[in-house]
Amino acid sequence: MAWVKNWRPGGVRVFDGKTTAPGVTDDVNAGYLVGDNWIDETADASYQCQDITAGAAVWAQIDGGGGGSGTMTTVKEGGVQLGGADIVTLDFDDGDFDLTESPDTEVNIVLNAGGHNIADHGDTSATGTELGTLTDGSDSDTLHTHGAFLTVDQTTPQEIINGFPCYEDTHSAFTDQHCLIDKEYVDAAVVQIGARFYMLDAADGTVGTYKQCSISASALSIASVNASANAETDTLIEEWISPTGMTWTSLETGVYDLNVFAAKTAGNRDVRIFWRFYERKADTSEVLIATSNLSDLITTKARIRAYATLSTIYTPDVDSRLVGKVYFNTDGGSQNTTCVLYYQGDEDSHWQIPVSHDFLDDTYVAIDEFTTNGGVLVASGAGTFAEETGDTLRTSLGLAIGTNVLAEQTIGIADNNLVEMDDAGPANVGEYVRLTANGLEGRTDAEVKEDLDLEIGTDILAQQTIGIADDNLLEVDGSPNDNEYAKFTAAGLEGRTYANVLTDIGVTSGANVTGDNAPQAHQASHSPNDGGDALDCAAPANIDGVQAAAEGTADTLARADHVHRIQHSISDNTIMTVDGTMADNDFVKVTADGYEGRNYQEATTDLFSNVLAENTQILFDPALSADGKWNGISRTGTAGAILAFGDTVYFAVGDSKWELLDADAEATISGLAGICVVAGNEDAAVTIMTYGVIRADTAFPALTIGAPVFAGTTAGDIVVTAPSGSSDCVRVLGQAITANSILFNPSPDWYELVA
Repeated sequence: MAWVKNWRPGGVRVFDGKTTAPGVTDDVNAGYLVGDNWIDETADASYQCQDITAGAAVWAQIDGGGGGSGTMTTVKEGGVQLGGADIVTLDFDDGDFDLTESPDTEVNIVLNAGGHNIADHGDTSATGTELGTLTDGSDSDTLHTHGAFLTVDQTTPQEIINGFPCYEDTHSAFTDQHCLIDKEYVDAAVVQIGARFYMLDAADGTVGTYKQCSISASALSIASVNASANAETDTLIEEWISPTGMTWTSLETGVYDLNVFAAKTAGNRDVRIFWRFYERKADTSEVLIATSNLSDLITTKARIRAYATLSTIYTPDVDSRLVGKVYFNTDGGSQNTTCVLYYQGDEDSHWQIPVSHDFLDDTYVAIDEFTTNGGVLVASGAGTFAEETGDTLRTSLGLAIGTNVLAEQTIGIADNNLVEMDDAGPANVGEYVRLTANGLEGRTDAEVKEDLDLEIGTDILAQQTIGIADDNLLEVDGSPNDNEYAKFTAAGLEGRTYANVLTDIGVTSGANVTGDNAPQAHQASHSPNDGGDALDCAAPANIDGVQAAAEGTADTLARADHVHRIQHSISDNTIMTVDGTMADNDFVKVTADGYEGRNYQEATTDLFSNVLAENTQILFDPALSADGKWNGISRTGTAGAILAFGDTVYFAVGDSKWELLDADAEATISGLAGICVVAGNEDAAVTIMTYGVIRADTAFPALTIGAPVFAGTTAGDIVVTAPSGSSDCVRVLGQAITANSILFNPSPDWYELVA
């Protein structure tokens, strides 16, 4: 049988892509309707649903079983649910089959060719007579029917519902078989002039459980919503509602198209999308208008379409809104399956409905309503517009010439004219304006100086800095008056009156500092040596000790050559001086002569040349603060291996380097032992402690306070249990003083275990 893939006439749904025959469970619960067609592409068989009772569905094979004579099945257009009594199957052979019916009869036609397809024949052209009557005379050309075409022999125009509508009035006048079209073509044509409702992510302002729709495509970012199902069922993904304020005289017959982007993102069940179209009334009740077919199988993200058909005009309430609810159907599989729906932006998911001219007239303004060049459409009532110009338009806008708009003005640089910009590009902020014959022109600083023929340094000063500093310009601060004096301030020059000046310099008006009684030279009269009015001078004295600074109270002055001596002493509260020459990083030694500088060698000689006094001690920190801390007696040296903090080492006499201590090797256990406190790579400088305390949380095992620690059989490790293997060496390296620190005092004794 020859099928047109995805041919979905109004009122009949076709489920193609099936691989088995339908069964009793392909029923109402699985979403099927009486009249649905099922295509088993594996067995090349087709079936039609006659009964959708749950668990007892009935499907009839309608392709004649393949081969032999063809069949034609007619289904009466009695409504959405069609019973078995409404289905009639007529047998016909390979000859012509004539169908005569009255023009007002409506039937659904399912056609099939019993033996083979039209494509099985050659491309021999049909004769004019064959094309005119849709009959086959040669049995070998492209019109060879075998039941695949009907002979339409009515003498009046007749449309076969869901079959082949005819363009021409006289059916016998066909000269081209393309005069026939099928319902899919008509549906596609109708959809192209439909109204689109683009899905948005924002919630509706009136019914918050629904998302908004827009009749224009959105430039918003792509959004998505998903739902999951773990059974063979229908699952709601999301609901959208039409914009408020839209009214509907009627909903036209035709295809109601869901056009979305969707993907299956998880699970192994088959996923198909479908949608339901509702009227939502003002009282919040909802009426189902139509349900679509199931879409093609969904896998990765792709554009998916599902079609609902309306066979009769539907009239909603005037204040109702339209609602689209998108579902996905899961079939087969066993895993929880997720379906994602994408919308907004580049993913222009929408539903589309056929519309009448009334809807277009109510929503848009026809171009032919503009009749005057320069006219403007002005709202003249609810949903109506009127074209206005000139005085009428100004009146509608509340504008009056001479009041809130200027009368028509003359452009040009003349008295009472308007002046317009004359510039190759727009003038910039901060530019100056120059009048030209063509209007106003923007001019930069450099252009203005060129226009005025000004030269910096000759005609005008260069830019100067303002402020009371060398070579700066000063500006006036305040509002000085004539004959006032100028006073420097941080803000510039301030005007001061005569009285202000006297106050500023602390002179009383009339005092003997005027020009008529100028001060006379009298320094010699105050000389402390021989002046008649000698000044008292302080006597020189020693600076004997440390004391606080203080202002004296005596009415005496110090002479310019007056000297105070520092009295050196090494007693309490006295001043000491440096004895000799001291160098950077020297230590200080106090002597009877003052401070004496001592270098490192001199200082260590001074410190350690004497016997440690009785009852004095060398103190180690009893509780080291953190991992990696230590104090004790140490020495610097060269690493014979990569040494880390806490590694135990011995001094290798062969190369004078510090190597890792290993209880497995007698050669390493017997020498001078130490522990690394400043790490380093091989041949790098390191610091080795030979006696002291060390904390190594990472390097040490868990310690028992007071218990000995031993050299380990892993090079560089400390262990809490003495080695016990044959040829292992045992040497105590110290005792634990906390759970993570030890006193490192290696025993000079060691012994080797013999099996």
